[in-house]
Amino acid sequence: MSNAKQLQRYHEKAICDELVKIITSGFVFERMGNDSGEPDVLYRSGNETVGIEVGTAYYDNSDAKQEWTLARGERTLSGKYEFRRGGVLVNPNNVICSRIQEELNDKCAKRYSGTDRVWLCIEARAPLGDDESFQGCASQVSLPAHSFEKIFLFYLSPTKITTHGSEGGSYKVITLYGTN
Repeated sequence: MSNAKQLQRYHEKAICDELVKIITSGFVFERMGNDSGEPDVLYRSGNETVGIEVGTAYYDNSDAKQEWTLARGERTLSGKYEFRRGGVLVNPNNVICSRIQEELNDKCAKRYSGTDRVWLCIEARAPLGDDESFQGCASQVSLPAHSFEKIFLFYLSPTKITTHGSEGGSYKVITLYGTN
């Protein structure tokens, strides 16, 4: 397995582990999916296998490329920060919501096998988003026909500044389909 594929699989497992930790208990990691029709990560829940497919929404494909070339070590960070190669974002909430819809459309068009139940987790890589913008997006997306038992929107909520200092950001989940 290539280093890039292995890194992608680590990322998918980390997202699924965090999702499972937030929304349920009793799931035990079984194995990674086989890339031949199975969801990305498989868990055991009692006598059933639950597969979770992961989709990632970026503002733009250039954001994904910029992030993953750095993660794979294909380039180095040239300072403390770097500019977004995709340029200035205009209306970032609308942009990420459109990209979430594209991921939903893509993943819902596929069929998965090898598990008793299948969930979908769309991770939004949108550092300019906040709880309010993701809630708004969740109310706007249209779910295409699909075979998922549950569909989730997963995102990193930003740090909050309070009268007592700052509170660190945390991962949040919005259920787009199914019940918790």
